[in-house]
Amino acid sequence: MIIDDGFIQRVHKTSLLLSLFIIILSLSYRDNAITLGLVLGVSISLTFFDILWWTVNKFFSSKLHRKKSAFFAIKITLLKFPLLGIILYYVLSHININPFALIAGIGIVQAVMVLKVVGILFVNYMNSMART
Repeated sequence: MIIDDGFIQRVHKTSLLLSLFIIILSLSYRDNAITLGLVLGVSISLTFFDILWWTVNKFFSSKLHRKKSAFFAIKITLLKFPLLGIILYYVLSHININPFALIAGIGIVQAVMVLKVVGILFVNYMNSMART
């Protein structure tokens, strides 16, 4: 499988554009709970995706102080899950949102990433079939 250096940026850009498109479509339902759920879910998902990418990049790019950078990356990774729990508790208990729209918004980045990897695998498979 060949994944180039721009894969993460393309996933981020595609996720952002798809999210904006879905949010604009949700405005046609005239239900603020759905739109707000999508906006919050997409915001959480994109933020945590960026944090994950930054953490992985810091972990593997730093040759100096490998032990410190590994501990820092683990600390950031472990701190984001309680933060997500606090955010979800506050959002679901204090703001009127549709929880299914929130889940759909959170899943957009993961769906885009899986579909891009499946597309890369499919293209590589078709290229190997064309060579034979």
